[in-house]
Amino acid sequence: MVAEYLKKERKKFDAIAKKNRDEISQLETKLIENEKFTSLLEAETQKVFRDFTPRDVDNKNRKQINQLKQDREKLLNRKNTLQDQLDEANAALKELRASITEVKDLEMQAADSRWFEENVYDAGESNEEPSDESLVSGKAAERLKGILEYLIEDPARAKEELEKMIRI
Repeated sequence: MVAEYLKKERKKFDAIAKKNRDEISQLETKLIENEKFTSLLEAETQKVFRDFTPRDVDNKNRKQINQLKQDREKLLNRKNTLQDQLDEANAALKELRASITEVKDLEMQAADSRWFEENVYDAGESNEEPSDESLVSGKAAERLKGILEYLIEDPARAKEELEKMIRI
């Protein structure tokens, strides 16, 4: 139940992080376009003949350059805000992944202990010792089921658990 809640929260933060990454990518593209257009307009307004004319040339371009610079500042502010939100979401995701792993460990330990208690209790009632092979194979099956649950989410952890089982 706790693991399910944590998984829902992880999905929520995954969605937030993906949305923020997409929006940051779009903002970066807009910033590049803005910068190129600004440099193009500045190059056009700095032509050589401008120094020889008594009139104010390309006033329209200067206004547009100023507007583009203001837009650039807004885009940078928005990008920084999104980057902060993305960092927070990534930190929350890291904590959630650690919590999910911890909960699964606890659930696996609880399942192992329940299985051991059930098998030892059954063996005590029948007055016969459970075989080592049945204890080991049952415990191994439970551990493999637990590993299967988080194989996709955390392959490194699954590999580590399998290596532990091999050493036993």
